[in-house]
Amino acid sequence: MVVAYDQCTSPASTHRPPLGPSCTPPVASSANNGSNVTTFGPDGQLQVQLKMAKGDVKVVAKGKDIVNNGTSYTGSLNLIAIIRLTDNANVGASYTTPGTVLDFSFGVPIGCVDGVCKASTTFNAIAAGLFAEGEASNIEIVRLDVEDPDGEVAFRPGLFVP
Repeated sequence: MVVAYDQCTSPASTHRPPLGPSCTPPVASSANNGSNVTTFGPDGQLQVQLKMAKGDVKVVAKGKDIVNNGTSYTGSLNLIAIIRLTDNANVGASYTTPGTVLDFSFGVPIGCVDGVCKASTTFNAIAAGLFAEGEASNIEIVRLDVEDPDGEVAFRPGLFVP
């Protein structure tokens, strides 16, 4: 995960070629509400892993040097996944017809103490019966964000090139 920044919508400067218009200074998305500006410290990182587990999806998040308003953060962040699920569990009492569910938001709390953040759970542990073992499901992760205590996006999937 990397620090999430607001989209540049009104460029007033220029990036060196080959890119063009840009916005300066950049604004971290979590800075939109000054009460919680959540970012990385100098050694900060946050990794989120989603992987298949028998009839379920396992979620593991690990982070270090997470700061809020310049100090090591203690509290809770929220991993939000927007999911698009296609499976054979649709229509009528037997629920055996293929279909795609409306996109839905799925939240996983990430606990933090002194800038160290951790979560380890499964989708079924949070929403019992979401997946059934032996039934094929296509799970699209349409969006994946980590929100700060105000619900603003602090981190998104990406790459940081030092």
